[in-house]
Amino acid sequence: MLLNLSKDGYPLGLLVRAVWDCCDDLYEKLGRAPSRHEFNDEIGKREPHRIGISTHSRQWGEWGRHHNFSTDVTDIPDIIPEEMLCPQYLRV
Repeated sequence: MLLNLSKDGYPLGLLVRAVWDCCDDLYEKLGRAPSRHEFNDEIGKREPHRIGISTHSRQWGEWGRHHNFSTDVTDIPDIIPEEMLCPQYLRV
């Protein structure tokens, strides 16, 4: 069951908001929060001129935290969390 995601507290800047709107669209399409890989694929299609900038991944994480989505998949066998594969994405 999809939650009706509130956009209260969403950022107002056009570039950052584009990332959050992309996450919302993927949530509706997939029926769940998008993975980092799914998000990167989609944002790359929408903003090919901005591929690979750190703001994208950071804002994907901020969007997930805003809606209390967990990226912890350590309970699923044979899946290594993206944070373990790409430790540079860990926030301290």
